[in-house]
Amino acid sequence: MRPTIPVACLTISLAGIASAQPPAQSQVEPATPALAGPALTINETPSIVEWRYDGTLRELETTPEEVALSLLDIDAATRAHADTILATRQAYFDRVLARNLMVALQIDAAKKAEEKLKTIRLTFDLLAEFEPLRHEPVPSKQIEAILPPKQATRFRSMLREYDHAYARDLRAKADREGRETNLIEIAATRTGTLFGRELERSFKRMENTGQIAFEYVLGQLDLTREQADRAREAASPYLGANPDGMTEKEYGLAFLAMGAYLNESQRMKLAQILAGF
Repeated sequence: MRPTIPVACLTISLAGIASAQPPAQSQVEPATPALAGPALTINETPSIVEWRYDGTLRELETTPEEVALSLLDIDAATRAHADTILATRQAYFDRVLARNLMVALQIDAAKKAEEKLKTIRLTFDLLAEFEPLRHEPVPSKQIEAILPPKQATRFRSMLREYDHAYARDLRAKADREGRETNLIEIAATRTGTLFGRELERSFKRMENTGQIAFEYVLGQLDLTREQADRAREAASPYLGANPDGMTEKEYGLAFLAMGAYLNESQRMKLAQILAGF
């Protein structure tokens, strides 16, 4: 029987966060017909834009860069290079979220309690941990730089088309609600939404590997940063080892491995926590 540990789904929707670039500006395009179905291209450039039959934009399952990349005809080495760029960003999200899991859970609790000021304060605390991303090239630019010229043009065109479609969808939503919008609001909403989805996917990856449960326990032990890093390294062989989810034995081995880096009082507290599962 697997241990049951309380966790919460993290949703960050504060506009104007992260380092993503605002959508490219373009001339106003005609509104999508209400009965428009999936987008069809009339040229050789594929599309990642799909409209629902009610005229709203269908959300992507992953990032625009990942979807666009999947539609390109590129050699294995280039695809592997691009996948490494995406994996590096995913690993960064996972690493930062892992070290700030308790803050993320506090944000979720504050949102549910409708404590807006506390939610905003904690959210900015979490976002501060992602500050280094602002000094890194965005993934789309990194990927475009390694693609052959023709494929780079297609990649860039797909992302630009999606940006335009996203802006059009937000304008249409504002019209339905009887309010005005502008490019600043559109850029902030896009940035916050895409960043929030990356956090949610990171949370799910950690949940699937058992790291959420591990970090939940780790956060209650009052460890130093050095202790926590060593504990994570010691437990890493057991986290995500089972694709069907961690078993009680694997959790036990992970906590046993981290025990070597705890002092006596911390080990006693760990035992009390585990006994309560």
